[in-house]
Order: sequence, then C-alpha cells, then structure tokens
Amino acid sequence: MGIGEEAVSLQAGGESPRYHPASRPNISIRPRTTIVYKALIEKGAEPCVADMFARRFSDPNAATESFRSSLGMLANVEQMKDADAAASMISDIILNEGRIAFCTDYDSDGCSSAAVIMRFAREGGFDDLIRIFTPNRFADGYGINPNIVEDAAAWGADAIVTADNGIAAFPAAERARELEIPLIVTDHHLPPEELPPATLIVNPMRKDCGYQNRVICGATVIFLVLSLVKKKLVAAGYEQAGRIDMRRMLQIVGAATVADCVPMVGVNRAIVRVGLEMLRKDPYPGYKAFIEATGIDPAQVDEESIGYKIGPAINASSRLGDAAPSIDFLCEDNPDKAKQHALALSRLNEQRKEVQADVLTKAEKAAESFIEHYPDCPILFLGDADWHQGVVGIIAGRIAEKMRRPAFVFGGDTNDPNILKGSGRSGDANLHLKDFLDRLAERAPDAILGYGGHAKAAGLTIRKDALPFIVGEAVSLCLTEDIGSAPYPVDVHVHGTLSAEQVEFVFGWLKCAPFGPGFETPRIALTTTVTPDRFVGTGSVRFRISGLDAIAFGYAELVRDIAGATRTFILRPSFNYFRGTIKRQFYVEAIL
Repeated sequence: MGIGEEAVSLQAGGESPRYHPASRPNISIRPRTTIVYKALIEKGAEPCVADMFARRFSDPNAATESFRSSLGMLANVEQMKDADAAASMISDIILNEGRIAFCTDYDSDGCSSAAVIMRFAREGGFDDLIRIFTPNRFADGYGINPNIVEDAAAWGADAIVTADNGIAAFPAAERARELEIPLIVTDHHLPPEELPPATLIVNPMRKDCGYQNRVICGATVIFLVLSLVKKKLVAAGYEQAGRIDMRRMLQIVGAATVADCVPMVGVNRAIVRVGLEMLRKDPYPGYKAFIEATGIDPAQVDEESIGYKIGPAINASSRLGDAAPSIDFLCEDNPDKAKQHALALSRLNEQRKEVQADVLTKAEKAAESFIEHYPDCPILFLGDADWHQGVVGIIAGRIAEKMRRPAFVFGGDTNDPNILKGSGRSGDANLHLKDFLDRLAERAPDAILGYGGHAKAAGLTIRKDALPFIVGEAVSLCLTEDIGSAPYPVDVHVHGTLSAEQVEFVFGWLKCAPFGPGFETPRIALTTTVTPDRFVGTGSVRFRISGLDAIAFGYAELVRDIAGATRTFILRPSFNYFRGTIKRQFYVEAIL
C-alpha cells in the first residue's frame, strides 16, 4: 500500500519553536516518480523501499545507482586527475625512505584524514617517515600556510601532502615552490577559477577531473590516494604494505562522510554502510571506548550516533583549542589509553555545549534586535568580541534555521583584540554566500581583511571597529540588489500522510538507511487533535500516535497553550533501542 497523497492543510494558531513566528512553513508531499518506482521493483526492491527512492529521485539510473551502491563504485581511482601521479610520488618517497609531511584540517573530516594517514603508515611500517601538521584554529587559521611549509622543510620533508584543505592555498604553494619542496594538494572543496601553483592537485571537483564520484569528503579523497599508494608499494615488492587493512579504515572514512554532511547518495552510501558495519563489529579502540562511555548500543551504531555524538565530540577539541586530542583519540590502539582519550573528548564536548549555549542565547537576542532595526534585510550580521570564535559557525547555522535568514556571526580573535572572525551559514536560502561576499568586499575592501567559502558556508575576517560599517554596507547591498526575501520561504517536504493502516509501510522506509543530506530521513504529516499523553523532563512532552509513543523535545510550553486544538504534526519514524528491546516510535519535529 502506498502512502496517502492527499493535501495537508495548515491550521491557524500556535507556532512551533522550530520556526520563527514571521514565517509559516509550507508543507508539500514529495511525489512518487512512477518510472523510478517500477524500475526498482524490477530490481527486486520491496515496495516500501522502492517508494522511498521514488520520492527522492526522478532519474531511474541515479536511483538504481544509490539503491545498489557498493564499494565497487570506488574503482577507477586513476581517473581522478593527478591521483595516480600523486600515488607514484608518495610511494617512491616511501620506498627510498624519504620523509613526507601531511597537513590536515582541524575539523572532524580533517582529523579523520589524519587518522587514516597515520594508520596507513603504522600498518605499513613507515610511520617514522610520516609527520602530521594540523593548524590551530585560533593561532594559524584554516589550512596549510607558509609557516607550516617552513616547519615541514625544517623537519626535512621530501614532499608535503595536504588532506581536506589546500585548494586555495596560494601563499603556501608559492612558499613550497620557493623552497623547492613538492606540494601535493588533496582536497574536496570547490576550486577557485585559478588553481594554486602546487606540484599536483587531487580534487574530484576540478573541472578537468573525470572521476565519477565528485562530491565526497576529504577523508575519502586521501583514502583513495593511499589505496593507490598501497597498490604501488605491493607491486614494488614492499611486503608489509600487504598488511595495510584499507577496508577497516572505512569506519573512519564513513564517520567523516556523515560528520562532513556530504550528500548521502551514490558511493557515499556504500562508504557509510560499510563504515557502520565496521563500527558495530570491529571498532578501533577510540570509537569502542567512546561508544561504551556514552551509552550507545554497540550493535545499533548508526548515522545519528555519528552525527549527534561522535562527530561533535571530535570537532569539540579544535573548537575550544587544538585538534591533537581528537587525532590521538582516532589513532590510539591501546584500550586503556583510548578510554582516557574518549573521556577527555566527552569532557571537551560538554564544555563546548556550555560555551555554545551561552553564545546562542546572546546571539538570538541580537538577531531579534537586528530584525527589528532592519526588517527588510534578508541577511543577519551579529557579533561581539566576547563571543567564542570556536562556536560561531554552529551558532550561525542555528540562527539561520530559526530566523529563516542567512546569518554571519562574529567572535573575537584570540590573537588580536582588534579583529573579529565570523562564519556565515545560508540555511535553506537560495543565496550563494561566497558570491555575496565578493560583492560586499567590493564595497568595503578596507574593512574586510579576508574571506572565503562556498554557497552554504563562508568565513569572514574584519576589523573590530568596522562591524557597524559592514552592517550598513550589507544592508545597502541587500536593499539595492536582488538578494532575496526576508525571511525566506520555508518548505517542509514530507513523504506522505499517516493513517493507522500505513504504519507498517512507514517504518519500512527505515530499511533505506543510511540517511543524510540529499537522502533525508523520511517524515510524515498528521493533522490531529493535540492531546498530550504526559509531560517529561524540563520541557518535553509525549503523545500516543497510531498506538505508538511520540516524543516532542522542547514543546511542553506550546502544547500546554494549544491542548485540544487541531494541528499538523511533522513526524519522523525511528526505532528506540533500550536494554536489548526495540520499540517503534515517532520524533515530533514540528507542530504547526
């Protein structure tokens, strides 16, 4: 049985805490593409699975590719521009007992890249030839820079290889060329029109790259390059290279894929699926210790475990200080030391949550004030020198979602009290942040010290005393050019409506996991009377819907106000694993 296609009507009345009062979401049901549904049924898919894919894809070939995704899709890595040449250079240096410096990013993807590199070198028996250089978010900023190049040269590096950064590192590439050290860039971020003068550049997003898997994370890129290195070492008779377990490393790459929010389609689904299997059956000691310490059921580790627990903990160390604790956590093989690293990361993550909550409260008040002063400006600019620089990106994302406006949030620079460093997030707005900053920089070249990014996320460094001027120029730019509406329209896409006889079908959708960007967890709509079963905790409420528990976090105040009224619930089906039992339940994502 298919899910109902009838229209969902929004009721007037109370607002969901998830949405700003100025904007009311429009609910639409994802249509089912008949040709995709029939194609997958012919491939042997269950009706509920075929239905799910048919609501996500319009092209039968793309749907089939994601449905049948396997690690075989990683084949033909040699087609990735410069990948084979990079692997040859790296393997030649290893065979000649030379030294290689790797520069990774400090976020979860970068730390995961570092762990893949170190485990590869350790299992291959040449870890003494490898050194990881990871910049400090506060002291060094993002990515490889001339200072890191000089440090690598002083260490005696015969080559420098980046992972998850470097595609726009012009000063570093110039310095490497001056020092006559080969620089191999491996990255996955969108390249600029002109590429830096590196020796080799491995990036599937290059316009001249023929590799079929273009949108992958940085850890996947370096993993693929190292898989070619292993092949070349084995071919050259380097015996210990045969002991390198690339498949087991997919638990790191899979976790990085989830944490970096790349689309959960095609080969990324295969990487995450295999990575989750490894995390459940044979996790590295750090993961194992963290799973035990946080109460995650080892047999039920999933993409949400990574996205909401493991990933944020790995990111926490660099948000508050240095990335080293996260890399140590991922690389540790001693179980006792791994437990210490896991506990240390957990403590850092709790500190990060406290810092984030404090800044978020202040930023929300600042956002309300900004909207009051500039009601027609579709972009928010908020900042304070006392706000912690390490969490401004998270805060920008939260503000953008709640206020339905792209947001730039600035915090103080720990090295220079006269500078503010900010992060921008576009939310669901149809606005390319990097393009917007290009236009803003033309208006305020002396106030903007540096910027970069892409469509959905960007970074901006400005003089502290220039924030009011930047706001004025941004408001002027928004009002004189077609930047968008304020707030932007909100569209809530659901996969259908719910009736009692359709519950089995709805939970069958969960067989399509893993879920993520581009293949989101299915949601359904139900218009019914607001009848709370009981209030729990400090602000949550439970309901009974179609005979199942439904939990709404943070909705207690709203539900008390609208109890007895008719509202539309946006529900997400899920399984609750507790003490060896499995229960079906719904998460209430919104009450409209």
